[in-house]
Amino acid sequence: MALITSLPKRFLGVLPLYTGVELILLYGIINKMCGIYGLLSLITGHPIDFIQWIYYLSSTLILICYVLGLRIVKNPNMNVFSIVVLAYTIDSIAGFLFTGYFAWFWFSEQAKDVVDSSVAVGSSNVAANAAANVANPVVTGISPNVKGSVIESTNKQKSGFLKAREVLEPIAVELLTRAVSSTSSSSSTSSSASDLSSHSASDTYELFITVLITLSTVIIRIYFTLIMLSFFREMRLAAKFDSKFRINSNTIGSNSSKFAKFLNSVEVESYKLLNRFV
Repeated sequence: MALITSLPKRFLGVLPLYTGVELILLYGIINKMCGIYGLLSLITGHPIDFIQWIYYLSSTLILICYVLGLRIVKNPNMNVFSIVVLAYTIDSIAGFLFTGYFAWFWFSEQAKDVVDSSVAVGSSNVAANAAANVANPVVTGISPNVKGSVIESTNKQKSGFLKAREVLEPIAVELLTRAVSSTSSSSSTSSSASDLSSHSASDTYELFITVLITLSTVIIRIYFTLIMLSFFREMRLAAKFDSKFRINSNTIGSNSSKFAKFLNSVEVESYKLLNRFV
């Protein structure tokens, strides 16, 4: 029973399906060329790990399928296109899974960086406050040395302008120093907050662009997959009136190679699998 019933009848609403299939396969061929270049790196002696080997090899095999499909898209063969459409569908699903994993990994790393930066900022603020307290032991009032000087001068009842100047001048200097220090600290804090705000706005914009591009790519790939499935369904419907669109499992003779028999069995199984969904 078909699970996908609502498929597009035309590419972008105006072009025939085979034109869309041509463009999709051409784009897929360009995208999968990385497989050949990756395998060619073995000739240059560039080492690749097992995962890279699997990726490059699978990309090369899918590239061959796309090339075969592109060559016969205007005179399609059900045997060949069953493999082509199934390969494109599986490749799309694998791409969706990789995109989901990449998004999860990226957001996890971003969250970790935010937590680490918050802890670092908090630690630096505590250290700065501690250093400020050491440098200025008096937060409110007057420093102990100046206060002791005032008490001593009061007890001794010293009078006169010179004595008063000796007592008040250190107080004025200290208060002025504290005022300038407070103003500088406030200005520095304001500038730092402005820089952080600008940096945060830039990060938010970059995040928005990244998410937008990723979602757009996924939506386009889903649409391309639906076009390929729709083309397969149209071929299956046309097979009722034209035998050239029918799957053929009797073309392999007894003298055929094992690879040809295996390939024909893959074509038939691909057709049966796609037939369940569309």
